[in-house]
Amino acid sequence: MVKAWGVMGALLVSLAGASAAVGNDSAPVHTNASGVVTGAVPGGGDRPVVPSARQTSASLKEIYSNFNSDREILYDMHTGLAVSSKESNLGSYLVGMPFTPAEDSNVRKIILAITHFRGTNSLNISLRADANGLPGDILARFVVNDMAEFGTCCETVVLHAEGIPVVAGTQYWVVARAVGDANNAWNINSLRMEGPVAHKHDAGWYITTDNVGAFRVLGD
Repeated sequence: MVKAWGVMGALLVSLAGASAAVGNDSAPVHTNASGVVTGAVPGGGDRPVVPSARQTSASLKEIYSNFNSDREILYDMHTGLAVSSKESNLGSYLVGMPFTPAEDSNVRKIILAITHFRGTNSLNISLRADANGLPGDILARFVVNDMAEFGTCCETVVLHAEGIPVVAGTQYWVVARAVGDANNAWNINSLRMEGPVAHKHDAGWYITTDNVGAFRVLGD
């Protein structure tokens, strides 16, 4: 059974019996791990976007990660931050996680611990610039389908990007937005790392300090 409740402005979801832990819309659409999607691309027009040469994780450098090095507890399978749509029973909740590159890089891959627990098994992910400490302009968008079910570990969502430039010492955001009647969960990290998390519920963005959703950003 899944429980949901609000804490400090954040909506958490958890398995019953588990310990609870507490822009610009013209950006290009990229692909997710399951195949090609269509959308606006540089140069205009709508056509399939196919990454030219998907690099393996081993060939990329780590820009950010809060995944556990133990693959059996890569993230917390029991607890996550709700990512739900307006049509869902929870109402609209967007969630954003920040990261700051240590050096100039090009984002090639984003790996997320996001799982599905009710409704449409789909969501949109965006990589965004920072706007005064909140998610700002969209730099890239991704479409995700067929996520693993909440309460299982440790499948991840893998997004392939085409080299999105990020600047050292500058904060960026990865934002999840549900579609249809979806209720999804951005599973929190299993390292108990806390930090700023951006939320948007009907009105504008606001920040809470929470256990951060688990994700990893790779590039070159």
